[in-house]
Amino acid sequence: MRPSVTSKELEKRRLRAVEAVLKDKLTVAAVAKRFKVNLRTLYLWLARYRENGDQGITARPAPGAPKKLQMKDLKRLEKKILKGAKAAGFPNDLWTCALIRDLIKKEFGVDYHFNHVGKLLSRMGWSPQRPTKQAIERDDRRIREWVKIEMPKITKKPKS
Repeated sequence: MRPSVTSKELEKRRLRAVEAVLKDKLTVAAVAKRFKVNLRTLYLWLARYRENGDQGITARPAPGAPKKLQMKDLKRLEKKILKGAKAAGFPNDLWTCALIRDLIKKEFGVDYHFNHVGKLLSRMGWSPQRPTKQAIERDDRRIREWVKIEMPKITKKPKS
């Protein structure tokens, strides 16, 4: 798995590993262990370095389309979500992917399909939740009283 650091830091890591083998004369196995990379990966870095020099181990652009929302935008979105859906102008406080998509469109001018909003939220460290269902008529005080007074009358008691 790729470490979560910048491309430049990854390049420096590769260069240090290659130099450790070529200049410091350390074994490939020792360097692989030190840099926590697979032997095959280190051999690949060495081959690319020997073929193209520093250019062989430079970071390449990440594949795929660029992200529509940057990290600062995601932090701003998270603050909006935490304030609640009502604060964002929606009728109730239950967030759905469709509502978050509408919020993103309104705040950032970026269009997401609501099916992809879940992936975006996952990238932000959020997970889907279901609200607990409670009857509108629920009276917690009366429930506590019933459990304390009535329930002991009807539960079985152990034989002495």
